[in-house]
Amino acid sequence: MANDSARSLERMAEALQCEQLPSQFEVYAKHPVFLKDLMMNVKKFVAGDGALPAKTRVLIALAAATHAKSESWSELARAYAGQLGVEQEKLLDTIAVASTNYMY
Repeated sequence: MANDSARSLERMAEALQCEQLPSQFEVYAKHPVFLKDLMMNVKKFVAGDGALPAKTRVLIALAAATHAKSESWSELARAYAGQLGVEQEKLLDTIAVASTNYMY
């Protein structure tokens, strides 16, 4: 893995406050342009505050990941939400909304 990609993965883990990223990030790292674009978008739209607070953003990310049936992204969003102090009840509510929306 190139140094730029390794550094991008480190920055992504820092931004999402996790020790280890899901394994698909190793695949992303093989495409440095894609990885940098992903990093930019995660930092801009998921990690941290913007027009929406970080806790709201991560719940939206969790809903999207749940709806897409992406277990690894759902786990990453739940872990990041935990780091932000999002209450378990809000996590479960978000998953329920996404799952109900998916089913119907």
